[in-house]
Amino acid sequence: MTDADLLLGLDIGTQGAKGVLVDRRGEVHAQAQVEHDCLYPQPGWVEHDVQANWWEHPAAVVRKLLGHPGISPARVAAVNVSGLYPAMGPTDGEGNPIAGAILYSDNRALAEVDEVNAALGLKLTSEELTPKLMWFLRHRPDLAGRMRMFFDAAHYATYRLCGAYVADTITLGLWGAIYSAPRAAWRAETCARFGIPVDVLPAIHPPATIV
Repeated sequence: MTDADLLLGLDIGTQGAKGVLVDRRGEVHAQAQVEHDCLYPQPGWVEHDVQANWWEHPAAVVRKLLGHPGISPARVAAVNVSGLYPAMGPTDGEGNPIAGAILYSDNRALAEVDEVNAALGLKLTSEELTPKLMWFLRHRPDLAGRMRMFFDAAHYATYRLCGAYVADTITLGLWGAIYSAPRAAWRAETCARFGIPVDVLPAIHPPATIV
């Protein structure tokens, strides 16, 4: 055992953020959580405040964990983040949120769901991300012109922690249409068909990749 003997796990959920510190034997050394709420700007719309729910609250959880007796940052060997998905929190090129994050339970993009399904013979539901991205690009062109990245909860926290704009192959399975699981790659022709710029899409990695 080195001095860095603890692993920190964060989970950013719909109703709150929680965290745990465990050692390499799996023994729990500290736990903490912070509750948060959803936003409902219109009927059928469900959003999160990206800055508060996906960064400030997880950061508060970490501060609580590190405030436990005998715990110091030097003991943390690694951090892993999980969270709600699919969701679409658009940001500028510096990771600053430009709008509320559209959550999996949001129903504003039903027309886009039908369009993609009819065009490609799929059976996407309103949960998938691709129709939500299409809706945002079409209905919020003022904001879409400023968007350089977009995130779900876990990958936004990952970006804020280390500056890596990434998504993992498990999460991308619920994006629908524009992601090819067998190739772990973007479908460039499908993106072009639906007006989705490939340059705003994240780098793809397996879930356990150190970024």
